[in-house]
Amino acid sequence: EVALAALDRIATAGRSLVTVYTGAEARPEETEELVRQIEGRHPRMSVEVVDGAQPHYPYVLGIE
Repeated sequence: EVALAALDRIATAGRSLVTVYTGAEARPEETEELVRQIEGRHPRMSVEVVDGAQPHYPYVLGIE
């Protein structure tokens, strides 16, 4: 919910790509659900998933 709320606040017409960096403890089913929700809320944005393997956060979002 936090990731989606943050994305909703900063996603604007000039942005077209969301990169989801998955952390070391991110679960694949949660990642799939996050991507599905991002695509549903922001259908004009492309979503890319990258294994970031960061130790402290399950997800880090990059928006371009």
